[in-house]
Amino acid sequence: MIPLNLSPLVDSITLPDDYSGETLELGWRRVAPDLRSRDGFRWPWPGQWTDIVEADTSDEECASGLHVAVGWVGASSTGPVHTALLVAYRPADVAHRGYDKVRVRQALTLDVIDPPAMIRARHFTGANLYGADLSRADLTRADLYGANLSGATANKWTRWPDGFTVPASVVTL
Repeated sequence: MIPLNLSPLVDSITLPDDYSGETLELGWRRVAPDLRSRDGFRWPWPGQWTDIVEADTSDEECASGLHVAVGWVGASSTGPVHTALLVAYRPADVAHRGYDKVRVRQALTLDVIDPPAMIRARHFTGANLYGADLSRADLTRADLYGANLSGATANKWTRWPDGFTVPASVVTL
């Protein structure tokens, strides 16, 4: 069963018509605005499953399969996160579990989300942003109180809230 207490993080969660209430785990995937991820894979619109793909069970970082983030490092490993998909997957489809992402054979797209806007709207107060790529992020209205920014990267275009002191643990490029 999908936990549906995600409001107000998403406008709506779109489930396929044939969803039977089976157990699904949640994650997210960084995508381009056209819903393409690394190597041009096109993720389906909300409410649709991806095709089943071959998913490598090895510990290799960039092996075959659908990579789904379960943390900021996993989502930002290929660059800043501007557009993302909220996705779900069956535990039985997991080929490999890493610290910050999983590799699966199939995933269900639930919604298109805008993580920077969600941060600015203060939905991530106290969030674990460890290792996040905050380059060019507009955080001017973000409530970063209690957020873990250790190992996060930023650049001269990152916009911080007025009066916010950037922790020494943030790497500025």
